[in-house]
Amino acid sequence: NHAEGGHDGHGHSESMGISLNNGDKWEADKHTNDKIAEMKNELGLYKNNKDYDKLTANLTNDVKELIKECTMEGESHNQLHYWLEPFLGLVESLNNAKSADEKEVKVKEIELSLNKYSEYFK
Repeated sequence: NHAEGGHDGHGHSESMGISLNNGDKWEADKHTNDKIAEMKNELGLYKNNKDYDKLTANLTNDVKELIKECTMEGESHNQLHYWLEPFLGLVESLNNAKSADEKEVKVKEIELSLNKYSEYFK
């Protein structure tokens, strides 16, 4: 449960950063992997329809659901947050992007971040 502690380590996430589990990917719960797949799919749709507002709304909603329904615990959960904290910042900056160029840059950064998730979690 995210409301009960377990998040006191957030201040360290930037300095420590994400790492593999002794060279292996971390085990993520089905819900988290499903949400990541959904976000990747929405990015793919965006590339075709360029519906920026829809993409932003969907990603914002997906992140909220991802956090709310997460059942991960222990070190894999800690590692997820090393990835999730910067990702939340990217989604927020996507929401605040003004120009078309800025929006495209943020979309690319989000895509890179989602790909990074797949390098560390299975």
